[in-house]
Amino acid sequence: MNWHINVNNQNFGPFLEEDLRARLSRGEISPSTMVWREGMTSWIPLGSSELMVGSGNVHQIPPQQGSYQSAPGPVSSKKNMFDYYTDALKKYATFVGRANRSEYWYFALCNFIVSFAIGFVGEINKSPAIETIQALYSLAVFIPGIAVSIRRVHDVDKSGWYLLIPFYNFVLLVTDGTRGSNKYGADTKAAAVVQPVQDQFRKAA
Repeated sequence: MNWHINVNNQNFGPFLEEDLRARLSRGEISPSTMVWREGMTSWIPLGSSELMVGSGNVHQIPPQQGSYQSAPGPVSSKKNMFDYYTDALKKYATFVGRANRSEYWYFALCNFIVSFAIGFVGEINKSPAIETIQALYSLAVFIPGIAVSIRRVHDVDKSGWYLLIPFYNFVLLVTDGTRGSNKYGADTKAAAVVQPVQDQFRKAA
């Protein structure tokens, strides 16, 4: 059975059921992605597709839900460590919103690696220039480090002031974020799944 996907008011397909399941498992689409197949009377969320198969007014072409496009190739929504690191630097002094565990800990790991590398070079070459670079780098990542830490605590629905509590702050930093939106913003994991496929589909338009 062929399936069709609607993203950003544009239709894509057809897809075989196996392809659709593979895309869902890879995070290229989400349960909220609108889908249609022959026999259904309207577009429905993918997560409800097994419960809402149309029984009447069978359509042989997808109901109007936007302009139709051919399906693009696979989309990777995974970020590497450097992506998270640069994302945190781009949000230099952004103290609002949320940051999931990957965003915080990959930034911390990459920051440690860069700091260690500069320090290692400084130990080998006792140059004032290296010491200056080390000091400037520490200053450059100081504010982004605080900002991503506050956003990480926001992800578990806590105020940034909790970072001042010894030991408990570490517990918050390693705790998975709240599912769905909280008072600090939308679920960053859900956004990370949906946005890459939307960007890819826009390019295919």
